[in-house]
Amino acid sequence: MVVVFGSINADLVATVAVLPREGETRTASGYAVHAGGKGANQALAARRAGARVTLVGAVGRDGFAEIALGTLRDAGVDLSGVAISNRPTGVALIHVDAQGRNTITVVPGANAEARSPPCRTPRWVRRRPSCSSSRFRSARRRRSRNARTTEARA
Repeated sequence: MVVVFGSINADLVATVAVLPREGETRTASGYAVHAGGKGANQALAARRAGARVTLVGAVGRDGFAEIALGTLRDAGVDLSGVAISNRPTGVALIHVDAQGRNTITVVPGANAEARSPPCRTPRWVRRRPSCSSSRFRSARRRRSRNARTTEARA
């Protein structure tokens, strides 16, 4: 099981001949809207590689939420950890030029409110001795002594 905590966005991608400079307006030859976000992309890749995946994040109550979650849902990613926020779904505004270079502006939106669910620490983790426990220090001294003995014999 893979759990991914991360951003969930709608990517608005405009194809331009040349990237716009400061204060400049460019006309795009086309655009596309895709599901995106670092967390969503990782979750989708892990699911396509065969892992069982749960995504934890947040989207808004808007049309971009369905775009952002649709591909994940279709791929079988568990979306039970995705919260619905009153803020808009995050978007990335992407310009891509003829050479494949890009500029990206991310508007976090609901991603800024994403929180991880509370986790319980399994018992076996709490019961493990710490590195500073007396048993650990004794084992470390024994290993050190054995190493010196081995070196002396050589």
